[in-house]
Amino acid sequence: GMQWYLRSVREAVVSTQSTGIASPNPLALVSLTQVMRDDVQHTLQLTYLTGTVAIILIFRLVVYGPRLSPSQSWLIWYIKDGLSVACPLILLYCWLQVDLVETTWHHHAGLLALSLAVLFLRFRVRPAIPPLDSDYLFAKSRTYISAYRSFVTMSTVICILAVDFRNLFHPDYHKTRVYGYSLMDTGVGSFVFMAGLVAPEARSNQEPNKKLLKKTLSAGAVLFSIGAFRTGILRYLDYDVSEFEYGRDWNFFFTLAAVKVTSSIALYALRPVLLALCVTIGYQYLLSNGLTDLLLDGLWGDDSHSGGFLNANREGVFSSVGMTGLYFIGLTIGRLIFQDRKSFGDTLVTYMRLALICFLFWIGTVLSHSQIDVASRCHANLTYTLWTVSHNLTLIIAIMAVELLANALCYNSVDLTSGADTPTPYVIGGCSGCVTRSRSISCGCLIPAVQMSELPYFIIGNVLTGAVNMLFQPHTIEYDYYQSLAIVTAYFIICNYSVTVLFAKKIRLKFW
Repeated sequence: GMQWYLRSVREAVVSTQSTGIASPNPLALVSLTQVMRDDVQHTLQLTYLTGTVAIILIFRLVVYGPRLSPSQSWLIWYIKDGLSVACPLILLYCWLQVDLVETTWHHHAGLLALSLAVLFLRFRVRPAIPPLDSDYLFAKSRTYISAYRSFVTMSTVICILAVDFRNLFHPDYHKTRVYGYSLMDTGVGSFVFMAGLVAPEARSNQEPNKKLLKKTLSAGAVLFSIGAFRTGILRYLDYDVSEFEYGRDWNFFFTLAAVKVTSSIALYALRPVLLALCVTIGYQYLLSNGLTDLLLDGLWGDDSHSGGFLNANREGVFSSVGMTGLYFIGLTIGRLIFQDRKSFGDTLVTYMRLALICFLFWIGTVLSHSQIDVASRCHANLTYTLWTVSHNLTLIIAIMAVELLANALCYNSVDLTSGADTPTPYVIGGCSGCVTRSRSISCGCLIPAVQMSELPYFIIGNVLTGAVNMLFQPHTIEYDYYQSLAIVTAYFIICNYSVTVLFAKKIRLKFW
């Protein structure tokens, strides 16, 4: 049933693209039309969600003001960020979408305009762009990357539990079976892209060396150990896991470990941009010439996940190749972001370059979708890779735009730092203590706290998700909307509080 349906859709795509003649299978054509229409709708909705993240950051700026000095208790900061950042995120994923609210670009544009109006009324000061040749401190700031990483991680932590409550999380945002675009499909790809974006090779722009290789192998060993532990625990508890996502034994941690280790070794041979081209195009060639059928039917053609490790975990093993190409793209863009910048003009040039790259990737996504194949998270094909990069770059650009706006307000503010010639830069999502990390300053900013303990935060979310599912059994017990919302909110509060305490106490859980 499902396999025949998927193959009929793909046959319609291949037949139409290769011959220009419509497929004789009418059901396949109807399915293809519906898939393409739904894909466009879902992609636009995800873009609107990305814009809403920028509105949340503007709302935080309205609440705090441009002067962000950690003069209050870290617990007060945690409560403020909980109200200005965490609550809007939960409402975004668990309330605004629950009744299929028609969130068109008109709604988001109106909400953005309202937020900007409130912002300007709040400060009563016109934005002022610093001179392009000035060495204004913001020119060297990249806190928008920290905010981007935190929002991706927090959104993932919310969704992995909310998806289990049927009346809280809309079905359109669940993971697709094989092909398609949805909110949950962005998770694994975003984490891989993000890992490449902030990899040591991207931050320092260094050539591969033994020190970096040793560090990467150590991180890979940790991720592999976490993945093995997760698989063992799930088997022991007989926890239900879908085999059509990664396979029988594979999981996200194995994918990330394989990507980091293989990419670190491959960098000795070629530059990241060449590796990205070779891996993504080469892997898509294999998918288009028989590998897709193997992934759908299995090695023995019976669609089973038995008969050896490779057949049982074929989705996870082969998709790691496509994810490696995505990692190289992230690494290439990361080198652009982390290159040395000496003036405010350099910052604007970087922003315009990112905007151009994002536009080109969106064009590539449309062309790949129409000419090659529909995006598939399970296969990590070319369309999925291009779409993931486009989605993440859109989010980065939106966050960077808010940071540019906030610093323009700060630059024209009369409230200058005592004795300073220029205003203190606005730290998006944090405060001045987040940058200096002075031992005399203890702040509880949520966004930098999540960024500093990203992997522990994600692990805590996974553990609590399993505990909540075993305790409340949302798949079998029907909860009303407010009960479900209360459970997810309490879970999110615990996750956020855990990493905020670590951040306030300056405890870093990274030993590799």
